[in-house]
Amino acid sequence: MGARIQDGPSDLALAWEGLVGTLLAADANDAHVPLHTIVQWARTEEQRQHALVAGAHGATVRAMHVHVGDPVVLATACQALVAMAQSGATRKQVACDAGALRAIVAALGAHPDHRQLVEDALVALDALLGSADGRREREALDAGVPHVLVATMRHHVERAGVQTLGCRAVRALASTADLPAASAAVGALAGAGVFETVVGAMRAHAGDVRVQEEGCRALGALPARSKPRRAAALGAGAHAAVLAALELPETARGAGCLLYTSDAADDSLRV
Repeated sequence: MGARIQDGPSDLALAWEGLVGTLLAADANDAHVPLHTIVQWARTEEQRQHALVAGAHGATVRAMHVHVGDPVVLATACQALVAMAQSGATRKQVACDAGALRAIVAALGAHPDHRQLVEDALVALDALLGSADGRREREALDAGVPHVLVATMRHHVERAGVQTLGCRAVRALASTADLPAASAAVGALAGAGVFETVVGAMRAHAGDVRVQEEGCRALGALPARSKPRRAAALGAGAHAAVLAALELPETARGAGCLLYTSDAADDSLRV
C-alpha cells in the first residue's frame, strides 16, 4: 500500500493557526499564555516556518500594541520575536515589516524600569538588527531605536546585564553591510551620545568581562573609518577604556576590538 497523500493542512499548520487565533482574541490577562507557547514551540526550523505562514509575527506585534500597558505581556512578546527570528533573515524582516521595532521602542518608553522587559527588549533588538541590505536599520532609525537604546543604557548604568545587552544591540545596529545605512545608524547613535554611554558602561563595570568585551566590540563597530566619529570616540575616552579592558586576560582573548591610537586616516589596530 502506498503512502497516504495529505492534501490538507498539516497538524502543525492547524496548531499554529489556532495559536495565532488565540493570541489575537486574548485580553491582557491571557495574552502571555499564547505568547509563551510561541516561545516554546518556535525551537526548530520547521516550527518557525509554520509560525511565519500562520502570521505569528504580525499577531505578536499586534499584541504588543494592544497590551502596551502590560510589561509582562510585552516581555514575553519580545521573547517570542527572538524565538521566531532565529536563523532567518526573511522572518526578521517580516517581524520588522509588521512594526516590531516600533513596538519595542514603545515598550521601552512605557516601562523603562521593568527589569525583565528591558533585558528582553534589548535581546530582541540585537536579534532583529544586522541586515545585509540595511533595510531593517533604516526602519530602526525611523522608529527611534538609537535614542531609546542609548537612553535605556544610561538609565540602567548600574546593571551590568543591561550594559552588555545594550552594547550588543549597538553593535548590531551599526554593523549592517549596507554602508549608507551603517553610516546613518552610527550618526544617529553618536547624536544620542553612544560613545559616552558605552565608555561609561565600561568604566562602571571595569571588572566585568562581558561588559568589557561587548563594549570593545561596540566601539569597534561605531567609527566606521569616519574621522569626526573617531575623534568623538577618542574624546569620550574610548582609547583609555579599551586599553583598560585589555588588561583583563579574558577580554584580550575575546574582544577583537579596535584600539583608538590617533586621529589619522587609518588609526586603528585590530587585536
